[in-house]
Amino acid sequence: MQPFEAFISYKHGSSSVFAGRLEQALKTYAKPLLKWPIRIFRDERHLAPGPDLPKLIKNALDVSRFFVLLASPDAVKSDWVNDELRIWVVEKSQTDRLIVVLTERWLRLVGQSRAFLKWCLADC
Repeated sequence: MQPFEAFISYKHGSSSVFAGRLEQALKTYAKPLLKWPIRIFRDERHLAPGPDLPKLIKNALDVSRFFVLLASPDAVKSDWVNDELRIWVVEKSQTDRLIVVLTERWLRLVGQSRAFLKWCLADC
């Protein structure tokens, strides 16, 4: 699998439009002049549902430079988003390449060590 500059993690449905617009903006504005757009992983563009989906997502995470988390109340409840975040933070220990984009409200991070990151959204 070719490397990606960023992996966008989000809750399908509620954040799909935002994720698509962010991907397009990154490809348009975060590219060097006269070069191909940067490669962004967004599962709706690169994957089809099936039994290999967890493995394909893990592989995409392994070759991604940054992890962009679209944080929303729905994302907190998503098993997929939580698994992707756990892989990035715990297994890969890449907290320095984690970008959190708040799509609603505000985000509170609660952690007992650098090896564990528990996150949730709180009401304003």
